[in-house]
Amino acid sequence: MRHRGRGFPGAANLFRGGGLLPKPLIAEYEKFARLVTPPALEAVWEVCLSIFNTGANNPQRHAQNNTVTTENLEKSIEKATIAPPHPDELDEQDADDQDDRPPPASPRQEAPVPEETPAVDLDSVPAQFCSGCTRKLSLCDYPTKNNEILLTCVRCKVKQQNRRPQRRQTAPPQIGQENVAPPPVRRARRSRAQINAERAAEERKRIANVEEAMAAAANARRIREQAEAARAAEDARRDTTAVASTAEAEVEAARRARRARRAAADARKASSAAEYARRDATLRESMAAAARIAEANARQFREQAEAAWAASAAEYARRDAALRESMAATALASQETSRAAVLHEYLERRQSLPHSYSARRGVFTSIFRTVC
Repeated sequence: MRHRGRGFPGAANLFRGGGLLPKPLIAEYEKFARLVTPPALEAVWEVCLSIFNTGANNPQRHAQNNTVTTENLEKSIEKATIAPPHPDELDEQDADDQDDRPPPASPRQEAPVPEETPAVDLDSVPAQFCSGCTRKLSLCDYPTKNNEILLTCVRCKVKQQNRRPQRRQTAPPQIGQENVAPPPVRRARRSRAQINAERAAEERKRIANVEEAMAAAANARRIREQAEAARAAEDARRDTTAVASTAEAEVEAARRARRARRAAADARKASSAAEYARRDATLRESMAAAARIAEANARQFREQAEAAWAASAAEYARRDAALRESMAATALASQETSRAAVLHEYLERRQSLPHSYSARRGVFTSIFRTVC
């Protein structure tokens, strides 16, 4: 059997206690916390815990509890079971007989599946270290007792089912145990009819507070939606005006930029035309100077060629005359030499010639023919 306290969680353990519930219920609870008064907020907190306590200590029920949203919150409030007795209603003997075993599996309530389940933001889910396995897990993995989060995760708690809890806490609270609930106080027991009547009255009061809180939340939501619609209309009008003025400014800026570009292009065209004219004049002048220089060079070359030709012709004539003179001298020398040889031969033959005149005349004739 599990115990559930009546205390409303304060600001100190609000986020620590918020880890007990699925994220959709946490979002709804935070939305109510910003809109309603503390009594209605306490009623919302009690109803959320009553919805979730059916599977808070059972890890297989978390997937089903995550489907609870605002649409089926009223149905879940009507289906909430009667809470177990408060620890103050039990004596010490009954409190000592209680153990930490998980409750028996209750019949699963089929909750309508929403069309779109929002994704869980893992960065916003708090976590703590388990005292059994020393692993850092999210608060959804820890069981609860008296609306408080235990320091041992579900896996370690399942392993320790047969261990009985301590009769009373004799040592001072250690680090991480500041929020452990105090031991129950012994009081006089009441009848079951009184307990059931008080529970029914508390349930009716809780349901009325929840209905009032939901009506206030719906009214606040409607007011907020109207304000948001008016703000959106004002923003749309302002955006339309800003877009129109921005469009006119952009058109005027585009016109000025186009005129500036056209003026710059005209200036560049004029400067390029002047530069082209200056380059053309310079080119024509340089071409005329080059033509004059080429003509002077051709004239000088022609004169030099004519002078060289005349000099070579004179040299050739001088060489021809010298050659003719040398050839004439050579011919004369050879003629003189041939005459001397003929005369020497004549003298030699004369010594051996016969003394007759006719014979000598025939020899002389042959010699002179040979020479001449």
